[in-house]
Amino acid sequence: MAYRELTVTEIKEVLRIWLGGKGFRAVAAICGVDRRTARRYIEAAQRFGLQRRDPPSREDRRLLTDELIGQVAHALLPGRDSTPGQMRAHCLTHREQLLAWVEQDIKTPKIGVLLHRLTGVQVPERTLRRFVAEDLGRSRKPGPTVRVADGEPGKELQVDFTDLAWVIDPDTGKRRKLQALVFTPNVSRHCFVWPCWDQTTETIIEGMEAAWAFYAGVFEVLIPDNCKGIVAEADALTPRFARGFLEYMQSRDFFADPARVRTPQDKGRVERDVQYVQGSMWAGETFTTLPAAKEIALRWCLDVAGPRLHGTTYCKPAEDFAAREQPHLLPAPTEPYDIAVWGTAKVGRDQMLIVQKVLYSMPSALVGKTLEYRADRSTIKAYQGAVLVKVHVRGTLGKPQVDPADYPEEKLAYALRDTQILLRQAQAHGDSVAQMAQRLLDSPLPWSRVRHVYRLLGQCKTWGGAAVNGACRQLLALDLVDVTRVERIVARGLHDRPTPQPSPPAMGRVVPLRFARAPAEFAVRKQSNQGDSHDDG
Repeated sequence: MAYRELTVTEIKEVLRIWLGGKGFRAVAAICGVDRRTARRYIEAAQRFGLQRRDPPSREDRRLLTDELIGQVAHALLPGRDSTPGQMRAHCLTHREQLLAWVEQDIKTPKIGVLLHRLTGVQVPERTLRRFVAEDLGRSRKPGPTVRVADGEPGKELQVDFTDLAWVIDPDTGKRRKLQALVFTPNVSRHCFVWPCWDQTTETIIEGMEAAWAFYAGVFEVLIPDNCKGIVAEADALTPRFARGFLEYMQSRDFFADPARVRTPQDKGRVERDVQYVQGSMWAGETFTTLPAAKEIALRWCLDVAGPRLHGTTYCKPAEDFAAREQPHLLPAPTEPYDIAVWGTAKVGRDQMLIVQKVLYSMPSALVGKTLEYRADRSTIKAYQGAVLVKVHVRGTLGKPQVDPADYPEEKLAYALRDTQILLRQAQAHGDSVAQMAQRLLDSPLPWSRVRHVYRLLGQCKTWGGAAVNGACRQLLALDLVDVTRVERIVARGLHDRPTPQPSPPAMGRVVPLRFARAPAEFAVRKQSNQGDSHDDG
């Protein structure tokens, strides 16, 4: 009988029969092995201390431990000729060149072509692959992995993006890649699929809101991929989240533990479900619109993926989730989430901050400062560092949001075109100044007369309100409304004179005017033309 390697039970049976007092031939016949094979295993066991007593005792069989069997099997493992074959020797001769090609990330089939071109010898691809893996240490096979425990029910939810296919976007009429967010709980594997167009923060939050409604609760820990909508800067230890998503985490009170970059093992459960979604839900289907894709995905999750018998847990995911995970979830949101947009902008010289093409007024002290803003559906908040400096109601295009409190008193009327502010400022210097300002603005286009009022108020600052008020009182008594005359009176010191009181003309008395003339001065005399007279003869 030819030599063959015995299994653990066969080795133990050979040694057990031998300890019972049988010889090599009898042991070989009973166990169905060659006599020389039986001899080799028995002699190897004797070298490791196994001895048979005379007469044989059944107690000796307790010496056949797993350690002894393992030592015997290892000692008799068949060896291999260490002399390399012709092709392997050829690879060893050109080892440095092969290593250089491997470090250039050249694939094994191409390496075979280059080696044949260089040496004229065609090395089989399998030989090259073994040489690259064993001698050069560049094995492309995945290394061993560690299966991670599921954890506590209702604790962790893994999420990943997957590409489905190219479809026609009905809004644009162009081909567009349809993607999907896939959610998988660690324990029950009750997956949820949310088709979408992109991977922005707004899309991710919309998909997660749909997931919380599907699961009727919020998981405490999310294990996502490192897409830019979630992670602004990837890091294995301290990832930096996108600001909008970080704010969403705070609102829904859950935590995120992103997987390491290019390490799908960190979220292996959802990675496996991604393949299942592509093969079961999408393959062979035709989706025309995004709402239709969402409806089909929801029905597939409820009618196909949920009721199936899972190949790992041997449970139906929907039933397992309802029994073990759903009671441990955080409460589901009751109000829709208001997605905020963060950004930075500089306050212009006009004290305006531009947020999404809409103007918002800022305090004058912030002119030239770069502020950070947060825009949601209803409000705009501006921050200088971590300090909130201004809050505005969300405006619309073409309608600036102006807060009068942001402007100094001297600029407020001009900024708002409010003549009432000018009148209140004039009233503070006296009744006559206020009356003069009112007369100046008494026009079908009052805004065109504002400069006159500004000049009047400027005179109050220069000469004092009392002096200007006296000058205005004199001019108003004469029914004169002239800012230049006010300045002339004050500059000449005539504002302290008593107010002139013009006496009305007496009844029946004609008051001579300054430029009046006698009626005779307007008489026209016609002179005769003497040259026209002549004698008849």
